[in-house]
Amino acid sequence: MAGWFKRGPAPEAVIASNGLLLMGVVRALRAAGKSMPDDLAVAGFDNESWTDLIGPGLTVIEQPVATMGRTAMQLLLERLEEPDAPLRKMVLGGRCLTRGSTTGRERP
Repeated sequence: MAGWFKRGPAPEAVIASNGLLLMGVVRALRAAGKSMPDDLAVAGFDNESWTDLIGPGLTVIEQPVATMGRTAMQLLLERLEEPDAPLRKMVLGGRCLTRGSTTGRERP
């Protein structure tokens, strides 16, 4: 992010894949003297306890982390009991929490 701001042009939006990377994006924005969403629309994954406290609030995809962990463990145990069982695909829903880091951005 810091390199993009120095070299330009920076992207219009960034989606961070986890809370740690999201925090890095926010730090790079601050270090460059940029703001959300005017200079960069920012979104990420995981509704960490701090994401609603940053600037205008960070837009995030909230994932069912506890359910994901329980499901993964259950599938692992089942696989250990039946190694040749057919593969299964699990889809767990999340929800988008839209906050100020992606709203109200003026387009050139």
